[in-house]
Amino acid sequence: MVATLFWALITAGSLMYAGQAQLNWSKEYTLRLETGYLDPHDTSDAPRLPWGIWTGLGTAYGAMMAWAIFQKRGEPGGR
Repeated sequence: MVATLFWALITAGSLMYAGQAQLNWSKEYTLRLETGYLDPHDTSDAPRLPWGIWTGLGTAYGAMMAWAIFQKRGEPGGR
């Protein structure tokens, strides 16, 4: 239960941070584009998505699911 709570908090925080960073960059990109201070093909300053963290969170989710399934099978009277 505690591991699931921490996993959910980290996942929610990571998704909110990535979404906010993308939104802020999009606003700044549009502003620079509309004012003429930007090459439309230059997206080198775009925020990077935290794929490493998300991969780890996905792996942790799979591990928690496997642990929950195998724990039920090991209990007496479990399916």
